[in-house]
Amino acid sequence: MILVGGEGENGPLADAWRFELSTRTWTPFPLGGTNRGPWAWSAAAQTGDKGFLVGGGPPGDLPVVAVEIDLRSATTRGIIGAGGPAPRQDGSVVVPAGGRRLLAYGGLDESGVHNDLWEFPLQGPEPARWRRLLADCRIGDCPPAAAGAGLVWDDATQELLVLPPATAGGRNDVYWTTDGAGWISSRQDHDDPLAADCDGDGAADAGHGLLCRSGADWWAMPGTIGCDTATGGAVCAGGRAGGSAAGSYAVPGAGAVALDGTRAYVAGSARLEIVDVSTPSAPAGAGALRLPGRARDVQLAGTLAYVAADAGLAIVDVSNPARPRELARVPVCGSARRVAWLGGGLVAVETPTGISFVDAVMPHEARVVSRLWWVPERSGRWNAVVTTGSACGCVWAVAELLCRLTGGCGGDGAALDAFGTTLFVGRGRSVLVLEAADPAAPALRGTVSVGIQVEALRQAGGRVYVNGRRGERVVVDGLAEPPVVLGTHDVADWASGVRFGPGIAVRLERSRLEVAVTGDAP
Repeated sequence: MILVGGEGENGPLADAWRFELSTRTWTPFPLGGTNRGPWAWSAAAQTGDKGFLVGGGPPGDLPVVAVEIDLRSATTRGIIGAGGPAPRQDGSVVVPAGGRRLLAYGGLDESGVHNDLWEFPLQGPEPARWRRLLADCRIGDCPPAAAGAGLVWDDATQELLVLPPATAGGRNDVYWTTDGAGWISSRQDHDDPLAADCDGDGAADAGHGLLCRSGADWWAMPGTIGCDTATGGAVCAGGRAGGSAAGSYAVPGAGAVALDGTRAYVAGSARLEIVDVSTPSAPAGAGALRLPGRARDVQLAGTLAYVAADAGLAIVDVSNPARPRELARVPVCGSARRVAWLGGGLVAVETPTGISFVDAVMPHEARVVSRLWWVPERSGRWNAVVTTGSACGCVWAVAELLCRLTGGCGGDGAALDAFGTTLFVGRGRSVLVLEAADPAAPALRGTVSVGIQVEALRQAGGRVYVNGRRGERVVVDGLAEPPVVLGTHDVADWASGVRFGPGIAVRLERSRLEVAVTGDAP
């Protein structure tokens, strides 16, 4: 463990110390290089053998800079960041897996404490620019404006967690996550009625916690319906409006897109195409990998891409975008239509006849652990049969025969998403909810008829936003027992697959990847 700086009797310190956990002894850790301090009240984060300090010192005394510390060579390097927040102390920072960016939350400056969220690239040309992902939250179920909050990146779920400091007001057993549009508290996730009662009448306000439209253009990031403490009513808060269309890139046969920072991953035709969108007006190919048959969907988890293709599930190493490598290909009994990452190395793959659950903890040894087969009924509903192991066998043949006899199993692979180990599947005019906490024994937990032919769906916090083929829009509470329809929604573009990155948005439109510059949060 390395301790850098701090506050002594005479103010901020510039020394560093090393603590050996095995012997429980302290020894000096002399630092070389530039920007060696003094540092006090700064935020710290680590990835691999690199450490980072951000801000610190009395408010106003230091610019918002990141200092990189090489823990092997004991050298420091100052990184100037343009366009960032005002100089702060006691902020919170974290570096997600991969080490490509640093996220900074809250802290104290001359104007007070904050609960905004910023991003700083750790790779690429310098001087790098900060990007504000979320402005200070004043409306809705906001995390506390405080110094010293806990900030954690969950590699398994790809979620950012904010935990309030012990001195923050309100309930300290509540944590917050963000979907990029706004904050979602654990009170909302667990249906705590205190979070949804804006006017204090003891009843939850209609629509509280649902996503809402913050602008008329497809690149407008949705907001969240929350409480306005000034009026006591529910309003649409957060999100991003403004912005403009910037550029496009042709991807023949494109079926789905995923976005990680400024790289878009497009499943199209018989290949996975990686597109650099760091210059939105001129997106450029960064790399590609040919696959047998059509590639229909792609999901990302760290440096791995999971691609649903005609030949099954392809697991691709994209750590080097210029040279993506296929690590494994897993047969799934038929063509893979959609794929969802369930966390903990578990991947769900949809085929016309069911769902295959793949254990991909060790990508080179990925294998199917179970399959849930759709057994269609003429009523339009489904039964489910679960088999273990990787064999297709007679169950597959029976399932395909029943699909043909009943007019097909419905769903062409356009509707699949996951919330943890809960899976939401669009089939015909229904949304099916599966639970895969035990991947060897997945279960159909419930089915809700939505009254429309499902074309696409996407979940946020367990609520499922469904688009119909004729423009209908329905919201389902997928975590309720049984799942129920909550009403309608107005975020059709988001539900159909618009992806958001730092200051950009992307979508697919007729075999083209469209890129837009997004406006910042108000």
